[in-house]
Amino acid sequence: MRVPVLAVTTGLLLAAGATVASVAHAATVPGRCSAVDLTVAVHEGDMYSKGAEYFENLRIELTNMTTTSCVLDGTPAVELTGPAGGSFDRSYSLPHSGTAPLLTLTSGTTAPTTVRVHVLPDAQDAWQPQRMRITPPGATGAVTVDWPEGLTILQEKTELPGLGLPNRVEPAA
Repeated sequence: MRVPVLAVTTGLLLAAGATVASVAHAATVPGRCSAVDLTVAVHEGDMYSKGAEYFENLRIELTNMTTTSCVLDGTPAVELTGPAGGSFDRSYSLPHSGTAPLLTLTSGTTAPTTVRVHVLPDAQDAWQPQRMRITPPGATGAVTVDWPEGLTILQEKTELPGLGLPNRVEPAA
Protein backbone atom coordinates (compact mmCIF):
# COMPACT_ATOMS: atom_id res chain seq x y z
CA MET A 1 0.00 0.00 0.00
CA ARG A 2 2.82 2.41 0.66
CA VAL A 3 4.31 2.20 -2.83
CA PRO A 4 1.22 3.59 -4.65
CA VAL A 5 0.89 6.40 -2.12
CA LEU A 6 4.58 7.26 -2.54
CA ALA A 7 4.21 7.18 -6.33
CA VAL A 8 1.26 9.58 -6.21
CA THR A 9 3.11 11.89 -3.84
CA THR A 10 6.16 11.92 -6.10
CA GLY A 11 3.97 12.70 -9.12
CA LEU A 12 2.40 15.66 -7.30
CA LEU A 13 5.78 17.02 -6.30
CA LEU A 14 7.02 16.85 -9.88
CA ALA A 15 3.88 18.58 -11.14
CA ALA A 16 4.20 21.26 -8.49
CA GLY A 17 7.88 21.72 -9.35
CA ALA A 18 7.05 22.07 -13.05
CA THR A 19 4.40 24.68 -12.32
CA VAL A 20 6.78 26.69 -10.16
CA ALA A 21 9.45 26.52 -12.88
CA SER A 22 6.93 27.74 -15.47
CA VAL A 23 5.85 30.64 -13.27
CA ALA A 24 9.46 31.61 -12.64
CA HIS A 25 10.22 31.39 -16.38
CA ALA A 26 7.12 33.45 -17.30
CA ALA A 27 8.29 36.27 -15.04
CA THR A 28 11.49 36.67 -17.11
CA VAL A 29 9.86 36.55 -20.56
CA PRO A 30 8.82 40.00 -21.85
CA GLY A 31 5.13 40.60 -22.57
CA ARG A 32 3.66 41.84 -25.82
CA CYS A 33 4.23 45.46 -26.74
CA SER A 34 1.08 47.54 -26.36
CA ALA A 35 0.22 50.82 -28.06
CA VAL A 36 1.04 52.77 -24.88
CA ASP A 37 4.56 51.22 -24.85
CA LEU A 38 5.39 52.48 -28.33
CA THR A 39 5.93 55.68 -30.24
CA VAL A 40 5.40 55.71 -34.00
CA ALA A 41 7.39 57.52 -36.65
CA VAL A 42 6.44 57.53 -40.35
CA HIS A 43 9.03 58.18 -43.05
CA GLU A 44 7.89 58.73 -46.60
CA GLY A 45 9.99 57.05 -49.28
CA ASP A 46 10.50 57.89 -52.92
CA MET A 47 7.97 56.97 -55.58
CA TYR A 48 9.10 54.12 -57.83
CA SER A 49 7.63 52.26 -60.78
CA LYS A 50 7.18 48.63 -61.69
CA GLY A 51 6.13 48.54 -65.30
CA ALA A 52 3.37 51.10 -65.76
CA GLU A 53 2.42 51.08 -62.04
CA TYR A 54 3.71 53.53 -59.42
CA PHE A 55 4.28 52.74 -55.74
CA GLU A 56 5.56 54.42 -52.62
CA ASN A 57 6.83 52.80 -49.45
CA LEU A 58 6.20 54.34 -46.07
CA ARG A 59 8.58 53.16 -43.37
CA ILE A 60 6.78 52.79 -40.05
CA GLU A 61 9.05 52.66 -37.00
CA LEU A 62 7.67 51.39 -33.69
CA THR A 63 9.96 52.34 -30.78
CA ASN A 64 9.73 50.89 -27.27
CA MET A 65 9.59 53.87 -24.91
CA THR A 66 9.32 51.88 -21.66
CA THR A 67 12.15 50.84 -19.35
CA THR A 68 11.40 47.13 -19.89
CA SER A 69 11.55 44.88 -22.93
CA CYS A 70 8.44 43.89 -24.87
CA VAL A 71 7.72 41.54 -27.79
CA LEU A 72 6.29 42.18 -31.27
CA ASP A 73 5.11 39.01 -33.01
CA GLY A 74 4.09 39.86 -36.56
CA THR A 75 3.30 43.02 -38.48
CA PRO A 76 0.98 45.69 -37.12
CA ALA A 77 -2.56 46.16 -38.38
CA VAL A 78 -2.88 49.34 -40.42
CA GLU A 79 -6.18 51.06 -41.15
CA LEU A 80 -6.42 54.20 -43.24
CA THR A 81 -9.25 56.64 -42.55
CA GLY A 82 -10.49 59.56 -44.60
CA PRO A 83 -13.55 60.99 -46.28
CA ALA A 84 -16.25 58.69 -47.59
CA GLY A 85 -17.74 59.40 -50.97
CA GLY A 86 -18.18 57.99 -54.43
CA SER A 87 -16.71 54.49 -54.49
CA PHE A 88 -14.61 55.04 -51.33
CA ASP A 89 -15.34 53.85 -47.81
CA ARG A 90 -14.44 55.96 -44.77
CA SER A 91 -11.88 53.35 -43.64
CA TYR A 92 -9.65 50.91 -45.47
CA SER A 93 -7.70 48.13 -43.72
CA LEU A 94 -4.48 47.16 -45.47
CA PRO A 95 -3.80 43.44 -45.96
CA HIS A 96 -0.57 41.81 -44.77
CA SER A 97 2.09 40.28 -46.98
CA GLY A 98 5.03 38.18 -45.81
CA THR A 99 5.94 36.97 -42.34
CA ALA A 100 7.57 39.21 -39.76
CA PRO A 101 10.00 37.68 -37.27
CA LEU A 102 9.38 37.64 -33.53
CA LEU A 103 11.17 40.72 -32.17
CA THR A 104 12.06 41.57 -28.60
CA LEU A 105 12.37 45.33 -28.24
CA THR A 106 14.54 46.50 -25.40
CA SER A 107 14.06 50.01 -24.07
CA GLY A 108 14.62 52.55 -26.87
CA THR A 109 14.92 50.04 -29.74
CA THR A 110 12.90 50.25 -32.94
CA ALA A 111 11.09 47.74 -35.16
CA PRO A 112 10.50 48.79 -38.77
CA THR A 113 7.51 47.86 -40.94
CA THR A 114 6.76 48.88 -44.53
CA VAL A 115 3.43 50.12 -45.86
CA ARG A 116 3.41 49.88 -49.65
CA VAL A 117 0.79 51.87 -51.52
CA HIS A 118 -0.19 52.00 -55.18
CA VAL A 119 0.18 55.67 -56.06
CA LEU A 120 -2.00 57.36 -58.63
CA PRO A 121 -0.30 60.72 -59.18
CA ASP A 122 -2.58 61.94 -61.98
CA ALA A 123 -5.77 60.02 -61.24
CA GLN A 124 -8.91 62.03 -60.62
CA ASP A 125 -10.69 59.12 -58.93
CA ALA A 126 -8.14 58.70 -56.13
CA TRP A 127 -8.68 58.75 -52.37
CA GLN A 128 -6.77 60.99 -49.95
CA PRO A 129 -6.56 59.27 -46.56
CA GLN A 130 -6.32 61.61 -43.59
CA ARG A 131 -4.99 59.32 -40.87
CA MET A 132 -3.29 55.99 -40.37
CA ARG A 133 -4.31 53.89 -37.34
CA ILE A 134 -1.55 51.44 -36.36
CA THR A 135 -2.27 48.56 -33.96
CA PRO A 136 0.74 46.55 -32.73
CA PRO A 137 0.42 42.79 -33.35
CA GLY A 138 -1.72 41.14 -30.67
CA ALA A 139 -2.62 44.47 -29.03
CA THR A 140 -6.02 46.08 -28.58
CA GLY A 141 -4.93 49.73 -28.43
CA ALA A 142 -3.72 51.71 -31.43
CA VAL A 143 -1.68 54.78 -32.31
CA THR A 144 -3.03 57.22 -34.89
CA VAL A 145 -0.79 59.40 -37.07
CA ASP A 146 -1.49 61.79 -39.93
CA TRP A 147 -1.31 60.43 -43.48
CA PRO A 148 1.21 62.22 -45.77
CA GLU A 149 -0.50 65.14 -47.54
CA GLY A 150 -0.90 64.65 -51.29
CA LEU A 151 -0.39 60.87 -51.24
CA THR A 152 -3.53 59.58 -52.98
CA ILE A 153 -4.45 55.94 -53.51
CA LEU A 154 -7.27 53.67 -54.61
CA GLN A 155 -8.91 51.33 -52.10
CA GLU A 156 -7.81 48.23 -54.03
CA LYS A 157 -8.06 44.68 -52.75
CA THR A 158 -7.24 42.65 -55.85
CA GLU A 159 -3.74 41.68 -56.95
CA LEU A 160 -2.01 43.36 -59.84
CA PRO A 161 -0.67 40.81 -62.35
CA GLY A 162 2.90 39.95 -61.39
CA LEU A 163 3.00 42.61 -58.64
CA GLY A 164 0.81 41.20 -55.85
CA LEU A 165 -1.44 43.26 -53.64
CA PRO A 166 -1.13 46.94 -54.57
CA ASN A 167 -1.59 48.30 -51.02
CA ARG A 168 -0.22 46.24 -48.15
CA VAL A 169 1.70 46.01 -44.87
CA GLU A 170 4.89 43.95 -45.02
CA PRO A 171 8.01 43.29 -42.96
CA ALA A 172 10.72 45.87 -43.57
CA ALA A 173 13.59 44.79 -45.78
